[in-house]
Amino acid sequence: KQWYQRRVVLRPGLKRFQAMPPPDFKKVFEVAKEQCKVTKIKPFSFDKKYDAPQEVKQKLLEKTVEEEKKKREFKATPLYEMPGFAVDFSMSKSCTRVEPFNISKPNAYEEKLANQAKRLEKENEELRRKREFKATYPYAIFEQPFVPQKDSTYVVSDDFNLHSEKRGVERKKFDISIKEQKVLKEKQLAAEESDKKEREKKEVAELRKKQVHKANPIGEFKKQSYHDIK
Repeated sequence: KQWYQRRVVLRPGLKRFQAMPPPDFKKVFEVAKEQCKVTKIKPFSFDKKYDAPQEVKQKLLEKTVEEEKKKREFKATPLYEMPGFAVDFSMSKSCTRVEPFNISKPNAYEEKLANQAKRLEKENEELRRKREFKATYPYAIFEQPFVPQKDSTYVVSDDFNLHSEKRGVERKKFDISIKEQKVLKEKQLAAEESDKKEREKKEVAELRKKQVHKANPIGEFKKQSYHDIK
């Protein structure tokens, strides 16, 4: 048999490969008329979009104006009903009566000038009185002349101590105390070191004693003769 006439044996679990049929180029894709939709032109405007918020804003404004108007209205609270008590309206004060008045005065400027002239005359009179010389009575001519006298008291200086001297003494005491503390600390450290060395020596001696081999004594057994063994 030829190679193309041989039967192909497939393994289990494998599928036969099948090629797709070749395309038919004579047929051309055509769009169905039902699927094509023609866009229809309709009139539109953005007036509603911009007018809607304006209307809401106008309503809110009218509402706030109405609320403010209600708040401005005067509402008197009613009188309490008190039995056995009558209000005496005869004690109430009368209302203010309207009377004609005139702000402008015919001689206002002349009165102002006259008052100003009086004030200037008064100030000039006070200045003239202040400038007048008035001599005082010469009491010093008839009195005895001033004679200075020596003061009987005198200043005695007390003993004083400088702060630097006091600080020097305190500093010396402080230095001595520090030196004593250092000496005590050195003695304490030396004693601790000596104790440590002695402790180490004792530990080393104990270890040496433990490391020395000591044979155990042989146990005592009962003596047997040669005949007994047989």
